[in-house]
Amino acid sequence: MTAGRNSITLKTFYFEMLEGRKGLEAVLAQAEELANRPYNSEDNLPANIHGIAHAVASQARECLWLIEGSDAEAAMTAGFRLGVLCENTNKLIATWFGLQHKQAEYMRRAAGSDRIHQENRSAKDQAIDYFTLHRDKFKGNVSEAAREIQRVVPYTERTIRRWLADHIKQ
Repeated sequence: MTAGRNSITLKTFYFEMLEGRKGLEAVLAQAEELANRPYNSEDNLPANIHGIAHAVASQARECLWLIEGSDAEAAMTAGFRLGVLCENTNKLIATWFGLQHKQAEYMRRAAGSDRIHQENRSAKDQAIDYFTLHRDKFKGNVSEAAREIQRVVPYTERTIRRWLADHIKQ
């Protein structure tokens, strides 16, 4: 089973129901393994997965106990509850990995945005420095200054005028 566009494999966490006792024992072993893992915030698993894995293990134990007790109706009910728990666990993990993927995508876009804004700030600083250095040449004429600065800084005259006007107001 996979989740998201980048096909994160959930095989490790997919509690697959096989036929009979062998399948329940496999579910129990996998749930106990996950439940007994120490919590590590860096392994990209939701914090509550351990508690859910404990619930799955407990339900699998109950199913095994009821099968041995020959109570078919109770065993079927417990098996159904186990299936629901396994399904909810998989949904939780798939959602978690989807959110992790979205967070990584957001961070990538934010880094690109920061780079662009840094370039804009650099150009603005360059324009203001040029204006400050040649201030007596322009005698406060922002439009004339913007036209000349436009040859140095590759932005529209209107943008440069706005930068200079804001700088003068300060």
